[in-house]
Amino acid sequence: MKKIILTISAIVLALAAIYFFFFRQVRGTDEVFLIPEGLTGCFGIYYNQENSKPLSKTDDKVIYKFSQSGKLMTSSPQNFGWARMDESGWHDAAFYYVNDQGEKIKKISHEKIGYEYTNEYSDSSRDTIQSYTFYISKEKNKFPNSVECDNK
Repeated sequence: MKKIILTISAIVLALAAIYFFFFRQVRGTDEVFLIPEGLTGCFGIYYNQENSKPLSKTDDKVIYKFSQSGKLMTSSPQNFGWARMDESGWHDAAFYYVNDQGEKIKKISHEKIGYEYTNEYSDSSRDTIQSYTFYISKEKNKFPNSVECDNK
C-alpha cells in the first residue's frame, strides 16, 4: 500500500513539475527586426505615436522596419503581440540587415546586440513615451561604456 501511495505521489509531483516548468510559461509572438544594411549604433521603437503606422504581423511574427535614423515610430501600443496585456511571454527575436528593397541579406549575430531597455519617460509636452531601445555593435560583444539613444 505504501508503494502505491509513493508511486502516485511521485507521478503527481512529476506532472506538477512538468506543468510548472514547461507549460505554465505563455508563448508570445516572435519578433523580426529589419535594419538598413550596415547600420550600427542605438535603435529605438517609440510606441503610441499619433500619425504613425501601426506595427504589422507577417507569418505570426511582429515586424519592426527601421529607417536610416535608427528610429521607428508606431501608433501600436508597447504590448502589441504580447501573450498577455502585461507579459510578452516567451518568444524569439531575430535581427536582419536588409537592402534598399527591404529584402533580408544577412542575419545579425546576437553577440552584436546589446543594451536592450524598455523605457517610459515624459517628453517636453509631458506626454508619457514608451520605448524599447537596443544597440547594434560592429563587433561581437564590443559595446561602448554607456549608451544613450536620443529620445524621439
